[in-house]
Amino acid sequence: MNEADNAGNIEGPAEDLTSDRDPEQRLRERLAEVVRVLALADEAGRVAGPAAFRLLEEYRAPFAEALTGFGEALADFLPLDSTYPTLFEHPAFSEQLRPLSDGLRSFPLFRRIQALIGNHQNDEEVERAVLLRGQPGFDLPGRLVQDFYRNTVTVRSFQSRAAALAERTRVEIRTRALSEGGPVRMLRLVCGSGVEPEAVMVDRVCAENLMVTCVDNSLVSLRRAGRVLERRFTHKPRLLRADPLTLNSNPNRPRELFDIVYTLTLFVTLTASEALTLARSCYGFLAPGGVLLTGSYAPDLPRSERALLAGLLGLQIGYRDEEDWLQLLRAARFDPDSTRLERPAPSTILVGARRGAPVQSQE
Repeated sequence: MNEADNAGNIEGPAEDLTSDRDPEQRLRERLAEVVRVLALADEAGRVAGPAAFRLLEEYRAPFAEALTGFGEALADFLPLDSTYPTLFEHPAFSEQLRPLSDGLRSFPLFRRIQALIGNHQNDEEVERAVLLRGQPGFDLPGRLVQDFYRNTVTVRSFQSRAAALAERTRVEIRTRALSEGGPVRMLRLVCGSGVEPEAVMVDRVCAENLMVTCVDNSLVSLRRAGRVLERRFTHKPRLLRADPLTLNSNPNRPRELFDIVYTLTLFVTLTASEALTLARSCYGFLAPGGVLLTGSYAPDLPRSERALLAGLLGLQIGYRDEEDWLQLLRAARFDPDSTRLERPAPSTILVGARRGAPVQSQE
């Protein structure tokens, strides 16, 4: 194993990682480099004991570079619309991957995406593994994985989309409440954390006038959302346990029309045909002048991150640019002239699509 030199720098890899070997060999080399850096960090952290946190800066950049390189090799190795390659089924290779994949799977955003696509198979096992492998004091390898996760464009894009969409929702509710003088009805598809529209909750006009119906497959998510929203809103929320994708054909579906249909994450995990079905359903639930507020990742998400999501975590994400969204919304009968698309952050698209003419300018 290579070790840090006397100056505290990590030596370069023993092999040439830019070799012309076949994609599988290059992938193995890149993974070996990730494992090497984590092993060095683990060893150094154990030696340092309580002072291990001081080594974070030393290892953060080498680990990020190694994992990004692994993502680039993975992008060359498998199509980005595929999941686990056959190589990942080899015991030795999967054993090398396990600490990395288990660590990434434990983080909130990736667990959330897994839940949306119904991939619950390893949730309990992953949580148990993370807890049991935790070591006393500062877990340097775990913190390196955590920092990489927090600094990905994937996570920053999600955070920006959530904040921008919450603000747009707040403006929409407030505008309607002040201009029309009545309650504003919102259909919320997938509850998430229960606190996504924080900007809405702290606005007194919104809190007093919003009537929200939450739809989710998860009873736990509905109960959590109910507890949060009941404390914040004047009108008690309606909680409906149902599949948001098939809500339109559910006998218990809402019968009223809504001013707003809101979903932060649902379109992210859908195929083109599923997204069209959902968009048509959203259109049908909107009152004239009502608006669909949503968004997605854009195709310019770094290919190394796309490959890690698809190949390492098995997450299939729908990346849509402005033209993709316009085609989708046009097919769902939304008027392109009443559609507003924004890029609040890199690799992020925010969507506002109205049924009919806008009720009032938000400028």
